[in-house]
Amino acid sequence: PYQNLIKYYTVPRIFIRRLINRQDRLMASYCDYELITKKDLNPFIIIDNRFGTKYVLTIINSKLISNLYLNQSTIAKKDDFRQTTLAELRNLPILITSNDEQIKLAKYADSIMLMNSEIRSKQN
Repeated sequence: PYQNLIKYYTVPRIFIRRLINRQDRLMASYCDYELITKKDLNPFIIIDNRFGTKYVLTIINSKLISNLYLNQSTIAKKDDFRQTTLAELRNLPILITSNDEQIKLAKYADSIMLMNSEIRSKQN
């Protein structure tokens, strides 16, 4: 029974934070190693081969998608601790674009992740 769940913790995926942050933004991160999380993060595997995982990551982390999500979600506006739902996250509009454009955004995501890693290592 658990074999179906293993893929959510072993393949490249996006984790989206369940709670929306205080700046009214969705928060997503990329993971390509084995990791098990608590229910505070929703794992997403991109199954549509028209989309690269890091491309989708950049779109989800954009201000535009956060605004769209907050304006269409009934649960996101519900209380002080606004939350995301899997059903609503799955319905986010992701633009189908060329591989070249997706690669440009994926490189942007890579550079941000590298900078964050360098900052963390300097803080330690």
